[in-house]
Amino acid sequence: MKPIERVMAAAELRVADRIPVVLVTREFGIKYSGYKFSDCLRDENLYIKSQMRCLEDFELDALWDLWAIPVIAEALGSQLRVLDDDIPAITEPYAISEPKDLKKLAQKDLDVRKDGRMPYMLNLVKKMKEAAGDDIPVTGWVSTPFRTACMLRGIDTFYKDLFRNPTFAEELLEFALRYCILYGHAMIESGADIITTSNPVASAGCISREHYKRFSFPYEKEMIANLKKKGAKIQYHTCGDWNDRYDLIVETGIDILHPDKIDLKQFKKDFGTKVCIMGSVPAVNTMLLGSPEEVAEITRKSIDWAGQGGGYMVSADCALPRDTPAENVKAMADTAKEYGKY
Repeated sequence: MKPIERVMAAAELRVADRIPVVLVTREFGIKYSGYKFSDCLRDENLYIKSQMRCLEDFELDALWDLWAIPVIAEALGSQLRVLDDDIPAITEPYAISEPKDLKKLAQKDLDVRKDGRMPYMLNLVKKMKEAAGDDIPVTGWVSTPFRTACMLRGIDTFYKDLFRNPTFAEELLEFALRYCILYGHAMIESGADIITTSNPVASAGCISREHYKRFSFPYEKEMIANLKKKGAKIQYHTCGDWNDRYDLIVETGIDILHPDKIDLKQFKKDFGTKVCIMGSVPAVNTMLLGSPEEVAEITRKSIDWAGQGGGYMVSADCALPRDTPAENVKAMADTAKEYGKY
């Protein structure tokens, strides 16, 4: 099968010729190719070269954009701090320091195809799809409304809004939802076959299940339904403890769930008939710090635990650390290709 056929079969809970290998190689690929993160924020061609090199050297089954860069929040006025060779982050000042600022911001007619850094990301996906061709799936990242709201307001301040001013919080989430959908549509139109999203600020370590159910879940569900109408598959990455809300994540309508630090065998029993599972080889303890033999062993165990019946993709449980040994990446890919045949 072609990689896109293999990945789509897994996403649809079907059996492919073998289990796909889908790794988030953003930081790893940049260093592996001799670049710095800031280089790839200035020149999309460098980033595409780094990811194409990973694709070819390790025979992976998918490509990723420069995911998790909060370009919507930046374009709306929050400050994005760009580092020389690390992941950019939103810092003060935020776009919304007072609730009244939302009304001013709502008057801003933001064009996701022209404003801020969004055109750069869209053009990156377009060029990446052109470089990869139709046989390789390309994944583009879109923020959730809840995470976008945190980036517009400041995480701690927005958490306080959930208690002190929940009506304003919901107004901000509706505002963020609009731009998340618009940007997602543009991402799909630029060539993304899969839209991935993530929401580390809504784990059990951050907000309660009740707050997640009220302030995050309904907006994610609406965004996901809207993007699926455009024909893309939807992938959701969780960071932290989500054990009390994985059932809600699955209810959003996602196709692929990329969970962090789970009991994969039990997870397959609980959710394997509802959603494709991606992972869950430890990114740090195994991929970064382990030996190729350890990587191969845990990859085989992961296939045994979750690969039966389809609906599984071999991967690390988070983005591949920048300093991961190349031989460990090769060990995972080679093991999956040999041991993961149906």
